[in-house]
Amino acid sequence: MGLKANSQEWEKSEIPFDARIVHAMTTNENGYYILGGRLTNSKGRSNETLLITRNDEFQTFKSFEARDGQTLVSTDNKQLLAFGGISEEGIHNDLWVFKNNQWKQVDVKGEKPPKRWGHAAAYMNGKLFIYGGKAEGKGNFHDDLWEWNGTKWKELKSSSKPPGRYGTQFGVYNGKLVLYGGRDHSGNWYKDTWIWENDWKQLAFKRNYEPNASVGFVLITTTNRLFLIGGILKGDSFKEIWEFTGNRWNLIDPKLPFSLDFAAGCYDQKSNSLLISGSSQNTFQLWKLAL
Repeated sequence: MGLKANSQEWEKSEIPFDARIVHAMTTNENGYYILGGRLTNSKGRSNETLLITRNDEFQTFKSFEARDGQTLVSTDNKQLLAFGGISEEGIHNDLWVFKNNQWKQVDVKGEKPPKRWGHAAAYMNGKLFIYGGKAEGKGNFHDDLWEWNGTKWKELKSSSKPPGRYGTQFGVYNGKLVLYGGRDHSGNWYKDTWIWENDWKQLAFKRNYEPNASVGFVLITTTNRLFLIGGILKGDSFKEIWEFTGNRWNLIDPKLPFSLDFAAGCYDQKSNSLLISGSSQNTFQLWKLAL
């Protein structure tokens, strides 16, 4: 089925927890998980993991240190993996696994990625991949790609690579990693698309065949499709959905019924739906679109 372009097809519900931004979101057979985030009604951060069941019931679980800018993915064995982020204590490079409704830090042996937040993450072929992010130190950004195989970390080298950045995101398309967007503090707002398949390759597009946003968007991988939703470029926000088709981006809908600040999203295979959680006017919202 094609994506419904009618903005009225989106279903909205309010989440009865504090509004937040720069959180992380994923899904598994239990429902939709939301991790951490920066609370919009204070200067604090959340140390909660929220679970929204498919019956619209809510559960909360205590997480590790309150933080934002971390990543969250679901694994093949129905566990969750969280990496990095920033808290009151500073920037992190710890790896956590969520199983049996509890978080446990993974005891990593050997080399591991430097500390970061605002990085990209994806789970593919039984492995966790992370790229980029804000590093320790003013104006420092990572440009490295790492792979976690369930036992150890390995840095993946390449002949060329995207410039260092944060606010970027990973998707998966046809078994390949797709990296889009991000920014640094030198005035670069990236709208570039890179493919990883044993090496980095930047894709070139004709004008008006790429998304407008640079950060704050949501990149969602479905069973066989990849969507980019919303986002901002400098001071401008965009209520758009784009679909990646391998050699171009197609604008699907330029009239989203919402504009959320630094939202998070995921794909629910059980209902074949796109899910986005985010904050607007100090309310925490969940939006759902059936494909």
